[in-house]
Amino acid sequence: MCGAQMQSRCMTETCAIHTAGLADVGQIMPVMATAFDPMFREAWTQSQVESALLIPGTKLFVATRNDCPVGFALVRSLFEECELLLIAVLPAMREQRIGSALIQYTLAVAKVSSVLKLFLEVRITNGAISFYHRHGFKVIGERPNYYRSKCGEPLNALTMSVDI
Repeated sequence: MCGAQMQSRCMTETCAIHTAGLADVGQIMPVMATAFDPMFREAWTQSQVESALLIPGTKLFVATRNDCPVGFALVRSLFEECELLLIAVLPAMREQRIGSALIQYTLAVAKVSSVLKLFLEVRITNGAISFYHRHGFKVIGERPNYYRSKCGEPLNALTMSVDI
C-alpha cells in the first residue's frame, strides 16, 4: 500500500529508506516478483520473508519513491556479524543508485549496532558481483553447488564480506 508512513526514515538523493515490519511484507512482494530471474529460483515467498522476520536480529529495509516500494534489503544480525539475505530493486529502477542507498543504509544500521562485518552469498553467474565489489565486498570463499537452476543445474556461490 503506497503512502503508508513508517518509522526510521532516511532520505537520500535517490529514495527514502525505512525499517519495515512484518505487516509491511506484502508491500515488497511486487519488487520480489520482478527483481529475481525465475530461472534461478532466488525469490522468496511472502511466508518465507515473514518467517525470517520472526527471527531475532532480522530486519527489512524498504526503499521508496513517492511512497511506493522500489527496492528492499533483508538482513540478519548476530553479535558482530550481519548477513545480507536478500537485496532487490525493481528492474525499471536499476542504475539509479537505489541498491547503493540500500547497501549504505544497511552498513550504517549495522555500524550503530556494533556489527563488524557484513556477509553475503551470491550466485557465481550473478551480474551483481561487480556491484558488490564497488561497495567494498571481497570474495572470501566459494560454495560448490549452493544454488540450483530451475532445470536442476548446480551453481556455485561466492561468499563475500565487507568490514564495517
